[in-house]
Amino acid sequence: MSQLINTAISSAEILMATGVLREVGFDDEAEMFKASLFDRRLLPEAFQALEALVKNHRFDESRFATEAAFRTYQRLQKFCSV
Repeated sequence: MSQLINTAISSAEILMATGVLREVGFDDEAEMFKASLFDRRLLPEAFQALEALVKNHRFDESRFATEAAFRTYQRLQKFCSV
């Protein structure tokens, strides 16, 4: 990952990511974000998992799920620093 995730992301943003990912069926990634609510040191790992999900999406995933993950990734990228 070329960018560093800011671990000061608000809880609201993390909850949003958790909810969106869980709603579209990406439960493993959602669990990572949920865990990062309690331990912010886990946030970079959760962001990397989301980034991998977006960049390596499978064609058997629904288009809506892939788009939701991509939009969540874009939203969280605002908090990345170079």
